[in-house]
Amino acid sequence: MFCGANTKGRRKHIRRLSALIVRVLPVLFFAFSTSAERLPVKTYTVADGLLRDFVYRIKQDSRGFLWFCTAEGVSRFDGAGMTNFTAADGLPDRAVADFLETKSGVIYFATNKGLARLNPDGMRGSAENPLFTVFLPTNKRAEKIKTLYEDRNNQVWVGTSDGLYKLIETDGRVALESVLLGEPLPGFGGAINEPDPNAVSVSAILETKNGVLWVGTFGSGLFRLSPNGEARRFAMSDGLGDNKITDLLEDRNGHLWVSKRSDVTGGVCRLDAAEASSEQPVRKCYSVKDGLGSNWIRDMFETSDGGLWLATIPGLCRFQPEGDAPVCKTYSAKNDLCDDAFTLAEDKDGNLWTGSSCGAKRIARYGFTIYNAADGLDSDHITSIFENSTGELFASTFPGSERVVSRFDGEKFSAIRPRVSAPENYHGWGWQQIVLQDSRGAWWIPTGYGVFRSPDDTSFENLAGAPLEKQDLGADLEVFRLFEDSRGDVWILTTSQADKLLRWDGLKTSGTITPRKPDFRACAWVRLWLKTNTAMFGSARAATTAKAR
Repeated sequence: MFCGANTKGRRKHIRRLSALIVRVLPVLFFAFSTSAERLPVKTYTVADGLLRDFVYRIKQDSRGFLWFCTAEGVSRFDGAGMTNFTAADGLPDRAVADFLETKSGVIYFATNKGLARLNPDGMRGSAENPLFTVFLPTNKRAEKIKTLYEDRNNQVWVGTSDGLYKLIETDGRVALESVLLGEPLPGFGGAINEPDPNAVSVSAILETKNGVLWVGTFGSGLFRLSPNGEARRFAMSDGLGDNKITDLLEDRNGHLWVSKRSDVTGGVCRLDAAEASSEQPVRKCYSVKDGLGSNWIRDMFETSDGGLWLATIPGLCRFQPEGDAPVCKTYSAKNDLCDDAFTLAEDKDGNLWTGSSCGAKRIARYGFTIYNAADGLDSDHITSIFENSTGELFASTFPGSERVVSRFDGEKFSAIRPRVSAPENYHGWGWQQIVLQDSRGAWWIPTGYGVFRSPDDTSFENLAGAPLEKQDLGADLEVFRLFEDSRGDVWILTTSQADKLLRWDGLKTSGTITPRKPDFRACAWVRLWLKTNTAMFGSARAATTAKAR
């Protein structure tokens, strides 16, 4: 009887195989990328209607539209095309740093010359009914709006180049009310386009689940605002490592993450946000010595599947703070992204977006990641992909002068060359089920002149030096397919000199090979196909069919 392994088991293996091969990133990886995995990336630039390729911020609104904040204005993407808003349409400045849609549906833009509110009924070029209304703090040094945030009480907070403000609306009139944080800290120079050293430049605002407001500044540290308005500053002396804060993020586990900008003491720190009055909230910090590609982190994002991502100078980082491995797997221009990522976002379909000097890039949540010779494969011509009984994934490439088997470690492939002697270096032309490691841990290596088997329990690491015994097929036959069934029998299909179906009896100690005729009667709910040079035999729900080519 010829019958495959049980359907549940095979479906399980198929799901695991699919999760490894058809995936997005989430998926994956380490401190600096030496591989060249081709991600499922779609790029949007000025050629696609984007105002400018420098995208500083990406936000999604309640309708699913994406807003790209650029150095030339704002582009709204509806999935098909761009609608652009510029200074010519009433924005007070062409440089836009942030976007906010409030819970009531009001849209604001942070620009270099004030806060702009979009009038949904406004008209481009109209003085009587303008498209934008602009609000400015009374402090001239604070007119550069850096970041926007709305808390759980619908209070809009405005971070500026000099201080934190509340947006107060009374009887239809809007004003920006200053919130006292503290005096600026001296000595944070050395950065391009750094703010006024005599100002408190607010770079990030976040309300944690316990109702505490955190405010990150560029050069003056991190502030914690309690509900009564009291501000507590945390700086380098409190374990932050650096006073230049770039972003704040609370993950689904309640951890507060703080990213920083510094070549030496930046990186990412994890804080305990649960204790609202803690005087020492910093728990652990990560830097290049832990595997970050850079200590300058521009943005952080947690995707809907719980993945943590960092926008860094070397590119997009998949942040994995747990475990012994380096904490960062970086994707860059080699992976069809950009070497310097500015911002991160996720759309309603779960796709991850990056903004950079290369435009806006969408990494499809469900797509193909391509691996080739740059990722450790011996060749780009793959003949077989298979798993062993422990779930390890292997690939076999089309053999040249030798048979090569590669194992995937979650990052890249490593290759082994079994010691098989084939006359004239001919290893056959079979594909798909052509190399396998059976349930006993023995490897089966086919050639154009027979098949070889290693001892039981031969690991991949030991395969290159393992003795391989040629199996008795009755003649030097070219092996075209190999398959192990649920009983541990190995089925061998040969071609060229003779088209035969043989079975290696795994129940016997030494294993014997005998010719077999397919019998599908017991495979009542397994769909199985056998293809030879002359016919295709199929089994589906106990039905046996044969179809001539």
